[in-house]
Amino acid sequence: MTTFRISPFLLVLTATTSVAVTLLGAATAHGQRHDLSHLDTNNPYHVGLDTPKLTTPQWVGEPGVEAVVILGIDDMRDPGRYEAFLRPVLQRLKKIDGRAPVSIMTNSVRPDHPQLQSWLGEGLSIEVHTIDHPCPLLTAGDLPRAKSTYDRCVDLLGRIPGNRPVAFRMPCCDSLNTVSPRFFSEIFNRTTPAGNHLKIDTSIFNVFTSDDPDIPRELVQDSDGSERFLKYIPHNTDGPYDNFVNTIRNYPYPYVINRT
Repeated sequence: MTTFRISPFLLVLTATTSVAVTLLGAATAHGQRHDLSHLDTNNPYHVGLDTPKLTTPQWVGEPGVEAVVILGIDDMRDPGRYEAFLRPVLQRLKKIDGRAPVSIMTNSVRPDHPQLQSWLGEGLSIEVHTIDHPCPLLTAGDLPRAKSTYDRCVDLLGRIPGNRPVAFRMPCCDSLNTVSPRFFSEIFNRTTPAGNHLKIDTSIFNVFTSDDPDIPRELVQDSDGSERFLKYIPHNTDGPYDNFVNTIRNYPYPYVINRT
């Protein structure tokens, strides 16, 4: 699944993890197999222009669909406020495509809140963003605490009737370098106390640049030839965000992290 992510700094496509290892391991035209050793490494940033592409028609299962776009919004605790903010967006999306593909990354909510059933009926999904929103998640090196806030959120949202959370977004992933390989090896690929687990992470930001020759220049460059999206990544501001590196470049496709 590829999602649009709107943050204070970037408007980018977020590449997400996938379990489609078999597709990536298909035989080549010469009867040889791809070297899949890079899929074993716990590196959230290993993809780029030279990585095999798992394009939308290969996995979407819906004929004629060339790309999937899902809007996302973070930090929900009060469904009423989110309904008021999202309603014009949802109505516009339904006029375009007959459905409202929005994922609400949620911290805490009553599973029986009536607004949730209304949203699910319109095509929204309620996804995981940790109960306590620690920033960073692995603060103070307290892994049990990090796993607890993750697990409790997964299990809480799994109690919403008709909801099946599949995706996670790291707290503060759009402003700080909060993503960690340890998260993928010791939290994300484990089951919760209730036996639940997620399949997709949406914490890494893909940035389109002019290095990709397949993208029309007008989509990745401004009229003066400068980069259209890179300018939104802070640099030379003498502030803490100058060190923001939670990005990949030119890979808006699902990919595997740590064999998950």
